[in-house]
Amino acid sequence: MATSAMNIEKSTSAIDTKKWETRIDATVTDIKEVKAFVDWRLSIYKENRWKGFHLWESFINDFESFIRDILNNLSKD
Repeated sequence: MATSAMNIEKSTSAIDTKKWETRIDATVTDIKEVKAFVDWRLSIYKENRWKGFHLWESFINDFESFIRDILNNLSKD
């Protein structure tokens, strides 16, 4: 497993990702949890090697509640 994937796994392992299977409402969720959600979803996209339509469709569903301010508050690492 790649180092970045291991770091993402560690950062989300303490958080119950099952609750995110029906998406997340980023407008009412703590920014640390939002960051963990983003990391978790990115790891799934990479793991499945989604591209094109499959990636777009999932992205639209996963980040539907995200607004510009929330995205700006996420760290850029």
